[in-house]
Amino acid sequence: MPQEERRHTQRRTVGKRARIQLDGIPGGLDCTIRNLSADGAKLELSGEHKLDKQVVIYFPTENIRIDASVIWQRDNHAGVAFARRLAWIAG
Repeated sequence: MPQEERRHTQRRTVGKRARIQLDGIPGGLDCTIRNLSADGAKLELSGEHKLDKQVVIYFPTENIRIDASVIWQRDNHAGVAFARRLAWIAG
């Protein structure tokens, strides 16, 4: 049975580099954004790390930091919901 789709906006596949800012990891944790919408993203972490429920994601090419809630995490992947809509993605 297919899992119910709960996203409100369409995500697009990307390979964008980002960084998760975490306590105890100087400089943060590198990650790759695998899919992205104005409201959230699927992250691929550079290793298996347990994320806090609330994180800050830094997009270096846009020089943007955004608060996000970790919705799910499995192995080195995580799904996050952004605290505010990303206008540069929404178009």
